[in-house]
Amino acid sequence: MTATNSTSKAYILSVSSVDQIEWPKKLFRNKPPNLYVEVRLGQSVQRTRVIERSMTPTWNEELPLQGSATDSSMLFLSVKHHTSKPLIKDPYVGSSEIVLDRLLEMCENNQHATLELRSKDGKVGYTRKGFITVRLSTAELTQAGEIARANAREDIEHGGISKSAGAADSGAVQGMNDAVGAVQEPGALETALWSVVSKLDIFVNIIDKTSDVHPYANFAWQLTSSLYKAIKGQIERDQNLIDLVMTMDDVCSFVDEVQLIPNKLERLTDIIADILKQTVECAIFIREYTGHGFTARVVKQTFSNTGQAIKDLTYHLNALKQSFDTGIALQTVFVSTRAQEEVEKLVKIENLKHLNYVQMNASSRPECLPDTRQDLLKSMADWLTTPSPGQNIFWLHGLAGSGKSTISTTLAEYFRALGWLGAFLFFDRNNPSSSEPAAVVPTLCYKLASFDPTIRAAVCTQIEHDPSITEASLRVQFTKLLCEPLSSLAVLHDKGPVIVVLDAFDECGNASSRRDLLALLAHDLAKFLPTFRFLITSRREPDIEAAFSRCSNIVTRELDIMNDANVSDISLYLHHHLSSYQGHPIFQLASDWPGEEKIEALTQSSAGLFIWASTAIKFIAEGLHPEQQLNWELGQGWVCH
Repeated sequence: MTATNSTSKAYILSVSSVDQIEWPKKLFRNKPPNLYVEVRLGQSVQRTRVIERSMTPTWNEELPLQGSATDSSMLFLSVKHHTSKPLIKDPYVGSSEIVLDRLLEMCENNQHATLELRSKDGKVGYTRKGFITVRLSTAELTQAGEIARANAREDIEHGGISKSAGAADSGAVQGMNDAVGAVQEPGALETALWSVVSKLDIFVNIIDKTSDVHPYANFAWQLTSSLYKAIKGQIERDQNLIDLVMTMDDVCSFVDEVQLIPNKLERLTDIIADILKQTVECAIFIREYTGHGFTARVVKQTFSNTGQAIKDLTYHLNALKQSFDTGIALQTVFVSTRAQEEVEKLVKIENLKHLNYVQMNASSRPECLPDTRQDLLKSMADWLTTPSPGQNIFWLHGLAGSGKSTISTTLAEYFRALGWLGAFLFFDRNNPSSSEPAAVVPTLCYKLASFDPTIRAAVCTQIEHDPSITEASLRVQFTKLLCEPLSSLAVLHDKGPVIVVLDAFDECGNASSRRDLLALLAHDLAKFLPTFRFLITSRREPDIEAAFSRCSNIVTRELDIMNDANVSDISLYLHHHLSSYQGHPIFQLASDWPGEEKIEALTQSSAGLFIWASTAIKFIAEGLHPEQQLNWELGQGWVCH
């Protein structure tokens, strides 16, 4: 019999398996569930990894419980289905609760305990039930701490923190760390960076996916976890970096306050967004500084005024922390390394006016609805911001109306907010004056020169040397205004990526008029510094495919409109717009109008094309009554051709 006591100790819970569950398949398209176990003990919440499409999942996963737990503490176990639907919480399959002392008795002599899963209201016999097998044991703090760190690092290395328990509870892990002196081993820098990753992971999981700060939180986690994997066990002791990363860790403690006071997130959204952007900026700086960035070698010896750069980043992190703590936004809190350099700007801008560039205003271009296209946007953002030797162009092609322009605009605005958008050019056959191939090089040159003072100085030097260069042939302009100056700017390596987006390139002139420009883009962009990353979207026109498919520096991807994620996104898009009519005093529609059946009918009619869904929404909006318009739309059997 295990002695009962009230002293604090470490516990290790081994989550083994779940079986005999009853699952309402009809509600989930006859698919098995994606199961995980949520473990609650006091204020601590942890999760196992998700096992997809299984009725009998086996985890055999060890979770260290928080150090302040006692034998009389109540342990809550919940088995849930992980759903990708953004507006639906993960549904319960069943839950169980038990006092630690009782579970320890059941697990004496290293035995496993099988607990009954009950429905959420506690009525045994409800369709959602089954059994969960676990084992609880006590452990030394050192052992529990090692398991906690091993779980978190394994999660990072497998890119699965968001689906696992490893970093789901910074309080539990931090308690173990404090007890065993984790900051001393494997190193202050590595430990502090891991702590940053853990806190960001918690934040990504607790905030609403539709929140304005979610994309920045997700990318900050993605970038810092990737950085952790790159430098783990490889970096020398560098006090400058240690101080910077520890400051990042301190600033990211805002996550703890957001967990305790959720409404603080809503009140301080702008400040938190700036903290996340600054975290991304710091991670990019560390990645380049340690030789894991676009230069692929340690370049700290060549950094211009490295000490001052770290000092500036640290200062602004602390300013953001003060701003969050006081709830008062400071005038200038987010600093990009590009914004710190001073150049004789006015004179240079006058020289740029010689370029016959085209004005492009993206203010009216739509972006992706929050929490749609998430997998695609994440993978594309990751590729564009991660060094990939020998490749610097991402070509996204697809059918007209499949959403390429909305995707490119979303990414462009995202990178603009981070200070990485070098240029965003978009073409429209209905506006031929701004879509001429001859205007692309001077416009691209002007936008890049406006973006960065170092680029501006190099371009202006070329113009000052030969003012007539703006009247030269397309190839000469490309070589003298872009290729030569941009290929020589080695100082750009410490500033992170420069993203260039060319959207709807198939609408830039026609196959004949863009022939020379297409050849230059396909072959000469490969000569640019690896810092420059290009996203080009277009239809799969024969001339474009022929040019791009032969180049090893170009990664191609077709926009799949028939996969489950795209279909789900269109359904969400329709839900979002049609729900605005619910409760309208004039139309007097039901609170759940138009209902899942009609939404599904519209989704199927779209054939995977967002342009069809957008046109359908406009048609409904232009009528006298949405119900009549929708019924006519469905009655006519609109189909997408």
